Amino acid sequence: MEKLLTVVVVLFSFIVVLLLGLIGFLTFYVLRQNKNTAEEKAKKKFEDEEDKKNIHGFCLNHSGVHAQGTCAICENSFCEKCLWEHEKTLFCPEHYRLFMDNKWVELIQVQSTPDKPESALALYDLKAQSWKNKVPTYIVTHYKINFEGDQIESHVSLWGREQEASELNLQLQLLSKK
Repeated sequence: MEKLLTVVVVLFSFIVVLLLGLIGFLTFYVLRQNKNTAEEKAKKKFEDEEDKKNIHGFCLNHSGVHAQGTCAICENSFCEKCLWEHEKTLFCPEHYRLFMDNKWVELIQVQSTPDKPESALALYDLKAQSWKNKVPTYIVTHYKINFEGDQIESHVSLWGREQEASELNLQLQLLSKK
């Protein structure tokens, strides 16, 4: 009987230790999941804030503030307080200084019409490519009404800094051959 009681106590103790271990494991697992969930929420919130900065519609400098326009050089979105205007062209503060400190030349002007809207796309492609290479350019578009043809014409011009004009003109020639 004493042996049976000892076996029962040992077995009971083993079951208690097993249950305590299981409870400890489950507690650890739940706490770890909660920690991961909290970290994921924080990470998602951070990514959402970063996305807000990078999407059109919100100011790059003031997250949560709706943008009023984009910089002609970097094409990031900015609120009214951050945009500077020169001859109806908008710049962020950093690129306004860049604009004012350099001499800019018109590299090319292309006319697009409703019949040929794609004619100016090469300018936008070159602008994007140049910006990736840290070469600032900007595009100015003027609209004119053609009464004879009863259509609106877009006159799109690409501007670059004078010191980079020859390099950009070479790239334009290469694009025109494609």
